[in-house]
Amino acid sequence: MTKVTVNQAKAFLNSISKRDSVAVVHHDDLDGFASGSLFYSFVKNRGAKVKNFFGGYGMNVNKLVKKLDRFDKIILTDLAPSFIEQLAPVLKKKKVFYTDHHQAGKIPKNILELRTTDQGYLPSSRTAFELTELDEWKGVAGVMGDMGHKYPENDKFLKDFFKREKITLKKFLETAVFNLNKLILYHHRKPQVVFNILVRLKTYKDLYKFKKKTLVVEREIQKHLKAFREHKEDLGKIKTYLFNSKYPVKSTVSSVSAFKFPKSVVLIYVKKGKMVNISGRNQGGNINVRELLQKCTEGFENATAGGHDRASGAKIMKKDFKEFKKRVRDYAKSLK
Repeated sequence: MTKVTVNQAKAFLNSISKRDSVAVVHHDDLDGFASGSLFYSFVKNRGAKVKNFFGGYGMNVNKLVKKLDRFDKIILTDLAPSFIEQLAPVLKKKKVFYTDHHQAGKIPKNILELRTTDQGYLPSSRTAFELTELDEWKGVAGVMGDMGHKYPENDKFLKDFFKREKITLKKFLETAVFNLNKLILYHHRKPQVVFNILVRLKTYKDLYKFKKKTLVVEREIQKHLKAFREHKEDLGKIKTYLFNSKYPVKSTVSSVSAFKFPKSVVLIYVKKGKMVNISGRNQGGNINVRELLQKCTEGFENATAGGHDRASGAKIMKKDFKEFKKRVRDYAKSLK
């Protein structure tokens, strides 16, 4: 990898012209949607041919590699190094820019990398806005969607925006962040629908147009929040809950539930086919969720685990679920 400065990153972006074909690859959470849409719009404004692709855990890497091969330049945002490493065969042949805020990992040498971890917790959507200077509200929404408002390094960035918009943090959460997250959940089988909506949206105030869809998801979230309170397995500093839902609301349920127990880890389990998806949250920062999940899935066949210290996810085969739960109980006993 070749580490670059903000000015060097801007130089790469400004080098894009109508002669280029550019792929933007991003995560499928709000930070990924927001940062991806900002880079997409920037490239489109430069007159280049552009297409976005979703990346991250569970994606068909071989299929994505083949699709990326037809592009001249590639922009990668909000994707863990472990995923970037899987794309190495195609990335080595392209001009690539990568920005992210996950832990360091192996990155192909030819990639121009702007990593923000040395500045603290700066979600990729903030970096995307600061590089493109487009639609600040999308950068703010992505930051808050990734819990960036819980970190002091984002205080000025957010407060300046709220002051200009004459809106409170709470109101923006309700109006923009929560509704965008619900829209993503509603269209979880066709995420491109939401990406296209986000690219077209010029203001968060127009999200009221999608109220019918967001209300459907809100009802599902409230149903499971209640079920979590009543049926969770309480292991002290780890609280777990298994559920099935029409919409993939496990991350939302785990995040909201974690606010009720800030000194505990909340783990939400969802069985899907031969796999079990796990979403973990710890709002207090006293327990490293990423390390917990990595340790409890270590050695399992086809298992993946990663993310951030306070918010992380994992996927294991159903045959290992019993052993996983045993490891979680043992881990809970080790916590003081």
